[in-house]
Amino acid sequence: MEEVENKGFKALSDIFKALGFPIRVEILKILEKNPLRYSELMRTVRLDRFNDAGKFAYHLSKLMENGLVEYKPENKIYSITTLGKDVLNLAMSLFESLRRKENVLLVRRTDSSIELFERKRIEECLVREAGMEQETAETIALEIEERLYSMGVKYLTAPLIREYVNAILLEKKMENYRHRLTRLGIPVYDVSELISLKRSVNDVVSEAGEEVMRQYAFLIKLPREIGDAHLSGIVNINHLANFMFKPEETINSLTSLNLFKTHSYIPVSESPLSFRQVTWRLIDELNNSSLDANSIIIDASNPELFKELLLSIAVSCGKWNIVLTTEYEPLMLELLKELEKMAGKIVLSNISLSLAEYGEKLFEEETADKLAKYLGSGGALVLYDSPNMTPTYHFSILRGHIEDYVRSGILGSISLNLSLMLEKASLDIDVFLEALDETVSRIMDAFKLKRESLRSIIDNRKIPPLSNTVNGDAYFIIERGLTVIELTGLYDVAEKISNSQETSDNVSEAEKIFKRVNENVSKNAGKNHRNIISLISHSEAVQRFRRELRTVNEEERINVVPRNIPFEEWFKLESRLKTLTPESNIIFLRNLEELKSLKRNDKTGIVIHNPATMCASCGKIYPVTEESCTCGSCSRSFP
Repeated sequence: MEEVENKGFKALSDIFKALGFPIRVEILKILEKNPLRYSELMRTVRLDRFNDAGKFAYHLSKLMENGLVEYKPENKIYSITTLGKDVLNLAMSLFESLRRKENVLLVRRTDSSIELFERKRIEECLVREAGMEQETAETIALEIEERLYSMGVKYLTAPLIREYVNAILLEKKMENYRHRLTRLGIPVYDVSELISLKRSVNDVVSEAGEEVMRQYAFLIKLPREIGDAHLSGIVNINHLANFMFKPEETINSLTSLNLFKTHSYIPVSESPLSFRQVTWRLIDELNNSSLDANSIIIDASNPELFKELLLSIAVSCGKWNIVLTTEYEPLMLELLKELEKMAGKIVLSNISLSLAEYGEKLFEEETADKLAKYLGSGGALVLYDSPNMTPTYHFSILRGHIEDYVRSGILGSISLNLSLMLEKASLDIDVFLEALDETVSRIMDAFKLKRESLRSIIDNRKIPPLSNTVNGDAYFIIERGLTVIELTGLYDVAEKISNSQETSDNVSEAEKIFKRVNENVSKNAGKNHRNIISLISHSEAVQRFRRELRTVNEEERINVVPRNIPFEEWFKLESRLKTLTPESNIIFLRNLEELKSLKRNDKTGIVIHNPATMCASCGKIYPVTEESCTCGSCSRSFP
């Protein structure tokens, strides 16, 4: 028995001697991953096949003598044996214990606890969060551990280790893994700036949260190409922070809202005493469930509910479009009376009033006076010619029966910066058109992903009340929804391409560009996906593309053709462009007098809108385009 033990200890001693050179441990580590031919193995351990041939042969033979490596003559490869794997694992464990004894590395975690550094945690993180294969994760984690210990540091934080891991992944060109592992957040300096610039702590929290969500969208949700296009200013993904998680604008009706039950389970249609409680809660929830705005179509004659909804909308500061068709024309005067009561007391820039088949009644003294007061408080007025159209808050006029859009809406929009695109193409038309085609294709891919994301969120009931169940289905019907590509700077680009001083020539060139985009949208559209092209840009996109603007001029945002020619000629050319895309066939007029001067117009929608703000000093309401109030104050209590 003693003799057997002595032989065992001698074999163990020989094995430890065989591991007495770092190159031999390196050979075992390499062969543990893959068997290799002689020349491949020598190259992997970075030895020269001429100068180091004898040294390499000697070390390899010692490993083979002790049964740690074997040679397979049938395919001429060297591989690690089972004994070799056991010995290597034991050696690495001993090595780690010795290293810890000499150089203890402490880590402060995000929960403020202190613990010893463990390589295994990095492995698990790479597999779980970055989706890395186990073997690759082990290799990366081991290299990170060796580098950290070699620095001689005694103390690290968990965020710092994450940054170091990301640096290693960046060095190894593992971009996909790095994106998934990136920790979202904003620098301390930026938070300090927000606190000093924003009006309230709630604004700071909101902006900081949105910045985190923007980063998440770039890293995880959006294709890299469209994210790069946004960052470069070629496109603007409107409401980027929640672009993948909410629809941009919902379209509802009084009838469809009756399908809801709020969290208190009080139906909207119950007693008048419940109206205020229910409508305030419902408006608040709908404001939170959309990216930017909501539309409501008045399709039921319920004056009490109607008044409460209007009051809730006005004081909520959420953006709402109220649609009134000729069928309920008697309600128009009631509506204008309620708006007149509010005008001068609160800013109504968050409300858009859309009227179908307007007639001479609009210009009657009583009606015109009430409209003037509403417009003076910043409200928008949209006039269109048919009850079989559905206007939205952002001045799209959707064609087809209203029921085609109720319980749905605009899913999302992306604005194209045509001026910057032409500039980057160095005014080369072919390069510009090629870039335009490619960018439109990428936008369409982003829209497809948005639909999938919204479908998942609605199915998992993440955005009440839109995801609430109505007769077995979700209230919000994604299949009815539309996505919008907005062409910003169309006329400017057409003017540069045509190189003409004639407005009509520039309009002709703009038509060509529009048709090019329309062809690409049709080619790249998904099956049964509704997509529209708009010549009206988001104020967010206009302000980003033209950073020198303090406020966005509604006329320049909505109209394409500059008003530097006679009014009637201008209106004709603007109408010609807008009829290219029926959904944005709407023209901005400065006042009711301009509308009255036009002959009856059955094809083009009209919008009159002069956004207002309120002076924080004297409480006066004045146009947002003015630098200051008449009292001299520049301080505003309404954005």
